[in-house]
Amino acid sequence: MKILIDILLLGGFSWIAWQDFKCRKVYLLSFLPVFVLLAIKFIFHQSPSADLIWLNLAVMATLATGLVFYYTFRYGRGFAGVLAQSVGLGDLLLIPVLLTGFSTGNFILLLIISFVVAFSYGIVSKMSGKKETTIPLAGIQSLLLSIALILEYVGLLDPWNDLTPLLWEDPISTGIIFP
Repeated sequence: MKILIDILLLGGFSWIAWQDFKCRKVYLLSFLPVFVLLAIKFIFHQSPSADLIWLNLAVMATLATGLVFYYTFRYGRGFAGVLAQSVGLGDLLLIPVLLTGFSTGNFILLLIISFVVAFSYGIVSKMSGKKETTIPLAGIQSLLLSIALILEYVGLLDPWNDLTPLLWEDPISTGIIFP
């Protein structure tokens, strides 16, 4: 059952990424199956609790509050107008998917990595002279979620355990790099 959910999630993340990169819009119905599958995975996992979702929601609320203040002071006008130009509906709809998929530490790490990758994508596309000015954040985050799902499957990541990177074996002390 777990492998079927993981395969369906990979398909759902791939579909969201393809839509965002190809058309720069993601259909609402694309997020619902992915959200339901991640919620099922969350429920059947042994260790997570609902507190993780509340903590992730608090992190997103803090980030959103900071963005509201930044845009209000930076542009001197209402946040909704700037938000409509800067963030797509797909970017907002992916947030509930992210909330249920990771512990708080891994959630923050995924957000930081996805923002860095998105900004890098924007810089590279601008330098290459592309006319498209939007960044497919939902597509980039979906690709990163697919990578995280694959890393979980091969045993390198536990999305609900913040200590996963600390539990990896040190390649130097184990003799993998310097025998």
